[in-house]
Amino acid sequence: MKHKHLISMIVTILFLSTGLDSSEEKRIIYVVRSMVTAMNEKDADGYIEHLNDYFISQTYGSKESIIKNISKFGHIHLLELEVSEIKSYYSIVKYRLMYEDQTNKETFFHGEIILDKTDEGWKIHSISENS
Repeated sequence: MKHKHLISMIVTILFLSTGLDSSEEKRIIYVVRSMVTAMNEKDADGYIEHLNDYFISQTYGSKESIIKNISKFGHIHLLELEVSEIKSYYSIVKYRLMYEDQTNKETFFHGEIILDKTDEGWKIHSISENS
C-alpha cells in the first residue's frame, strides 16, 4: 500500500513540475508534425487542415494560393519540437529544423509556433522564424 501512495505522489510531482498535460502535449505535437508531413508530401488539403484562417490569410492570402503553389514548397528535415506552454486557448511550441528549398539550399531555422485551440482541435496561428 505504501508503494501505491509513493508512485501516486511521484506521478503527481512529475505532472506539477512540468506543468504540461502529456495527452494535450501529444495532440499539439501531432498537429505540427502532421502539418510538416503534409507540406513535405505536397498535400495541400492536409496542410491547410492544420492551419487557422488567420495564418492562411496573413501568410498565403488564401487557401487557393496554397493549393496552387504547394508544389513549390521546399522540404523540412530534422524537425525538433518542444511544447513550452499549454493554456486553455493557446499553446506555444519551440522548434528547430532544417529547410531545403527547390534549389537544394539548406537553411536552419528555429523559433516558436503558436497554436489556437478551436472546436476542431489545435490549429497553427503563427510561426516565428530565426535562421
